[in-house]
Amino acid sequence: MELKKLNVSFAKTKGESVTSRLILPITWIRELGLSQEEREVCVYKSFDKIYISKDPIKFYKESIIDEVFAEFKALLKSKKWVSTIWLKDKLNSYANVMLIDNALDKEKEEQLLTAYIILLDKFKEYEDKKFIEEKAESNGVEFVEQSLFEEVSQRDYSLPFEEVEEENTIIYFYSPELDFKKLDDFKLYVGLTKPELVKIKVKDKTSKQILSILEDMDDEERDKILSSMKRIKKKREKKAEQGTGSTAPVKQK
Repeated sequence: MELKKLNVSFAKTKGESVTSRLILPITWIRELGLSQEEREVCVYKSFDKIYISKDPIKFYKESIIDEVFAEFKALLKSKKWVSTIWLKDKLNSYANVMLIDNALDKEKEEQLLTAYIILLDKFKEYEDKKFIEEKAESNGVEFVEQSLFEEVSQRDYSLPFEEVEEENTIIYFYSPELDFKKLDDFKLYVGLTKPELVKIKVKDKTSKQILSILEDMDDEERDKILSSMKRIKKKREKKAEQGTGSTAPVKQK
């Protein structure tokens, strides 16, 4: 294996967007079998790595497991939580480009399933997290058919089928910083569910119109307006305090 530290060059286009370019050693380009006539390459971007090859690379489930687990740790650090829905979606997206191109669909599903089993176990054993489970009804997330689960479970894999969660169970892994014991509290905190709207009774017409407008807004717009209203309230309170202080009678000696 050879190592070279290269600099990426950046340039602005007429539309002010930025483009980048990396110049590789010509010897490496020739060794890849590339020429002025044959210039096409396959470029894979996987988490924090980029692969370049003249022909499609034959990745295997071990590569996928390493990549997804690295993403899991990074996401847990930044976002503070990850779910098995994310895991299934991530595995499917990796399968589109990383599994052997000429493999049969069934072979791909088998590799996906074993990757899922191993990753689920790694996620549970990872020290910097806690997890909470949700038994869900049909949520529209499909992975593989139950028959395939049963078939693969009978093979000689490193983990038994019994350790695989049922398809209708969602597991949420989260950072110990969040420290939740109840699923409802966790889902409310991370925004998976919304708090119940408290109905405020008002009599005057203007207040009713304002409340109606706030209820129709999306969460982001409403939060911005409520933040502005809080700032206005604080300014008024501060101004009132300053006014009270300036008009206070001066004690005569």
